Amino acid sequence: MHSAQELVSQIEALTSLPTVYERVREQLESPEGSVFEVARLVSADPALTARLLRLVNSAMYGHRGEIDNVVRAVQILGLQQVHDLVLAMSLHAVFAGIRPAQLDMNRFWRDSVLCALASRSIAQHAGAVAVERSFVMGLLADIGHLVLFQTAPELAAEARTIAEQGDEPLHLIERRIVGCDFAEVGATLMDQWRVPRAFAEAIGA
Repeated sequence: MHSAQELVSQIEALTSLPTVYERVREQLESPEGSVFEVARLVSADPALTARLLRLVNSAMYGHRGEIDNVVRAVQILGLQQVHDLVLAMSLHAVFAGIRPAQLDMNRFWRDSVLCALASRSIAQHAGAVAVERSFVMGLLADIGHLVLFQTAPELAAEARTIAEQGDEPLHLIERRIVGCDFAEVGATLMDQWRVPRAFAEAIGA
């Protein structure tokens, strides 16, 4: 039997997130967090800059005229939205090299993106302000499965097979066979990365 902490600690690539995320998170958590410092951090990463500008110029924000200034983009989106965007891109970088043999990664990411899009849509219709946070939470909802299949592939596959052949919920089967379920593993990973507590609470629910 395995604990969630034991499984998460087995993947060296998951021990931390990219430095740019760590710096942006520090700015978000600091009472003296600076829009200009966050803009400087984002500007150092061309891919992140492009994604940020694409987001702020999307129909969601409805601004007249194109916004091509990173500082202005950060001011419009706010530090929390920028934090969540950097987190999403950091996750892609971290998990790029992880491909469990017994997990269909194309299907996994397709389902994760669909969940993220649905979460964002629900947040938009509800009039929520932090829609990108809802997107990232949806993207991370099943991330514990990825860790389970990477660290305990036989047990994870056995649990999924039993769930597909019967009526018992997957998370209960995982607890019985593995020792913990995918939600516990996902929440533990969020805590290890020191992302805002809301992520661990949502994923572990």
